[in-house]
Amino acid sequence: MSSVAMWRGCRRLWWAHSPPARLSRPPPTAAGSFPVGPCGRRAYAPPAERKRFYQNVSISQGEGGFEINLDHRKLKTPQAKLFTVPSEALAIAVATEWDSQKDTIKFYTMHLVS
Repeated sequence: MSSVAMWRGCRRLWWAHSPPARLSRPPPTAAGSFPVGPCGRRAYAPPAERKRFYQNVSISQGEGGFEINLDHRKLKTPQAKLFTVPSEALAIAVATEWDSQKDTIKFYTMHLVS
């Protein structure tokens, strides 16, 4: 089966499950809001920035490896698990990334963490 024929078959299935009557244009969004994509998610979200909430960055050795501490609070992942790295050199590099943030935390500038 050629890719064109496969595409046509896929398109036919899509039209069968989503008739054109339901494909109306979404209402205009308010100023400052973001357009919503077909999956109900934002089509574009600006990079996340947060105000810096810590003063000191340090590392400590734990059971699973080296941990990064922000004002004596251990760094955690978005899933609330403890963030650990296997080597001290990598822990120092990650801690340096966190320490280099000025007034706001710009996650898109921290390549080792994101």
